[in-house]
Amino acid sequence: MVLTRRAATEQNSISRWLPNEVLAAVMTYCSEADLVALCKTSRLLRNLARPVLYRSISIGTTAQMKAFLRTMKSIRPTSSTPRLSDHVRQFVVTDRQCTRNLPKRTAEFLSSLIPKFHHLQSLDLGFNKSLEFTEMLERASFSNLSNFSYTVPSHNLTLVPSFLNRHSTTIKDLSLISDAHPNSVPHLDTVHLPRLKSYDGPSFFIRFFDTSTTCSVTTVFLWFRPYDRDIDRALMLLGPMTALHSFFAFGIPDDIPETTVLESVAKHIPRIQTVALRKDGANQISYPNALEIAPCLKKLKYLHSFNIGDDDGEDYDDLETVYLWSGACSTLSSIVVRTWAPAVTMILVKLS
Repeated sequence: MVLTRRAATEQNSISRWLPNEVLAAVMTYCSEADLVALCKTSRLLRNLARPVLYRSISIGTTAQMKAFLRTMKSIRPTSSTPRLSDHVRQFVVTDRQCTRNLPKRTAEFLSSLIPKFHHLQSLDLGFNKSLEFTEMLERASFSNLSNFSYTVPSHNLTLVPSFLNRHSTTIKDLSLISDAHPNSVPHLDTVHLPRLKSYDGPSFFIRFFDTSTTCSVTTVFLWFRPYDRDIDRALMLLGPMTALHSFFAFGIPDDIPETTVLESVAKHIPRIQTVALRKDGANQISYPNALEIAPCLKKLKYLHSFNIGDDDGEDYDDLETVYLWSGACSTLSSIVVRTWAPAVTMILVKLS
């Protein structure tokens, strides 16, 4: 049999001998550049590579944002190829400033595009507050949304509960960024998220959780602003969280002692297993500070891990303090004293 050049080429093609499922699985290990190249190779490989290429979108610059939106706008769906938006499972913005200089029409297109990511599993809208998603909060619904992060403009706060409640059976991780003063927050509808495991955000929002939501949360990250002076009031909201085992506090005002926070922890969540504290300013732990902290740790009968430090402090290496704290709390298995500076090595002491 005589083969034409095209037939001979097709006979030797890897796509002839491997099932599409295998080819698609191999593509999950390809780089973004390789996937783009595959899309230009043939119709078959393009149809297999596109879902992988657009499955996870991570944007860190204005140029990347504009290029992504330009692509989404230019490629039209056909009867044989779905919309690119149908492939997106994760949409993350790694730099909040990347939308700052978007033209108005481009920003409007982004706002109208996100609700079309019907199969989203993770959505991170941690943009600067100049970009709003009012239409999405009012109407959008994602059947598989598990992780949701959003920078909330104050006037959009009242829309957040209804959006969350439309995803009550799927959301497990919730992160909210808000500059709203706790005393100025309007009354919000009750939030029903019975599968919620992790909450990251301001304390005021917790008071709108219903009982099923409160009882399901296992990990809380609370962010304090300079005007958040009432630590006890904030931690009181954690008391009903019967499943809570890990508590992290960030941005604690510099002039509020760690002992104040720990006393409130012992009062409201005495069964906590992991505690991490981060202060706004530099505040290296001195031995007198350590002496004051020890009695607070003694009240935490179930504490396994204690993590303390600040954003601008220096390395801290004092085994005397470690022994002091481990003696005060017999259940501790690790103590971490560190800063967030990239070059810092953390002190991690395994206690017998």
